[in-house]
Amino acid sequence: ATLTQADLESQLSTDVDPDLAPNQRRGFVEKWVQKELLYQEALTRKLDQNPQVRQLLAQARRDVLVGTLLTSEFEGQEVHVSEAAIQEYYGQHRDEFVRNQPQIHARHILLGSQRDANAALQALNQGRSFEEAARLHSLDQETQLQGGDLGYFSAQTNPVMWELCQSLPIQLVSRPTQSPQGYHVIQVLDRQEIGSLQELEQARSQIMESLVHQTYQQRLDQLLTRLKATKVIRQLSAIFD
Repeated sequence: ATLTQADLESQLSTDVDPDLAPNQRRGFVEKWVQKELLYQEALTRKLDQNPQVRQLLAQARRDVLVGTLLTSEFEGQEVHVSEAAIQEYYGQHRDEFVRNQPQIHARHILLGSQRDANAALQALNQGRSFEEAARLHSLDQETQLQGGDLGYFSAQTNPVMWELCQSLPIQLVSRPTQSPQGYHVIQVLDRQEIGSLQELEQARSQIMESLVHQTYQQRLDQLLTRLKATKVIRQLSAIFD
C-alpha cells in the first residue's frame, strides 16, 4: 500500500489544519500506517470472506451511495421556515411542549478561582451587566457568547447547576459557589413546575427542527415517487404473509 503526497495533502485539507508542524504531519502518517497494518492483517486472516462481514460491507457501500445521492439531490436547497409556520405548529402541537418535569432558567459566570469569582461579583454590584461580565470572564465556552445563559434545564439535563440553584431566589445574583467545574456566580431567572407549558421562544428551536425535518421528508417522498414511476417493482405476496 502506498500513501502518495497527493493523498496526504487531500486528507490534510479536509481533516486537519493545513498548517501542521512537521512532527504533526509525521503523526498523521504514522496513524495511516497503523490503520493500514490492521487492514492488511484483517485481509490476511480473510475476515472479508466472513458471510456476516461481507453483508455488513455491502450494506455500508449501499448506505454511502444512498447518502451521496441524497446530498447531491438536496444540496443547495435551503429550507426557509416562516414565523407564521412556527406559530401555527406551536398552536397545533401544544401538548408536545408541556413540561414533564420541573425546570429552572438560569445564567452563570464560571471562574477558575474564588478570587476571580469575587472580582466578577464586585463588578456586577458596581453596575456591569451580567451578559458583559459573562462574555468577558466566563470559562464556560458553551454559554459565554450567550451572556452565560443556560436556558431552561432540569435535574436530569444539568444536575450540577440544578443543585446549585435550588436555594437561590429568582433574580438575585448569588455569591460565588464552588462545583467540580470551578466557581460560579449564578442568577436564577425563572422556575417552572411540572405540567406547565413552554413558551414559544423556548420551543422555537424544537419547532424549527421539526418543520425542517418535515420539509426534507416531503422532498424525499417526492423523489421516491418520481423514481417509482420509472421502475417496475414486483412484490412477492409470500413476503407479507
